[in-house]
Amino acid sequence: MDTPMTLITEKIPLDETGRVAHASGAASSYFSSFSFHNPMEGLRLTCQRFDYGNRKYENNTPIYDEANWLRAFKAKDWQFFRDRAGHALEHLRAEMRGEDDDGPGGNLGAIGWFVEVMAYVKKHDPVFYALIQGKEQQPSYEARIAEYFQKRGL
Repeated sequence: MDTPMTLITEKIPLDETGRVAHASGAASSYFSSFSFHNPMEGLRLTCQRFDYGNRKYENNTPIYDEANWLRAFKAKDWQFFRDRAGHALEHLRAEMRGEDDDGPGGNLGAIGWFVEVMAYVKKHDPVFYALIQGKEQQPSYEARIAEYFQKRGL
């Protein structure tokens, strides 16, 4: 019989040098907030969908910077992301109706792809994210993005 794995759920405290002192005596520069509590099945399906997109739209290039969705992000193509939101909803509806998607990762992989991409957009350009959501108007976005970078000295 397998012994269940015990997961550490509290943060390991930093020592006086700002390092994480692990029980084994090993040290690291920080404690990763990455969690292993999720079952990883969704991550596997999402990765399959990213690979599928890489083959379909990026000629299977290993260069991350050439990702189709990243091109749209850099161009601030809010309509691309709105379209992808609608498409993700189509996948959700199909999944809940029992309509399988035979593409890599299936419907759940496609939904996961959308979540990952939008989380990236939200983190790296919250003003653009608001534009995608419809909270900003295009002319307002131009001024807000300039203000955003100015405040950060960029």
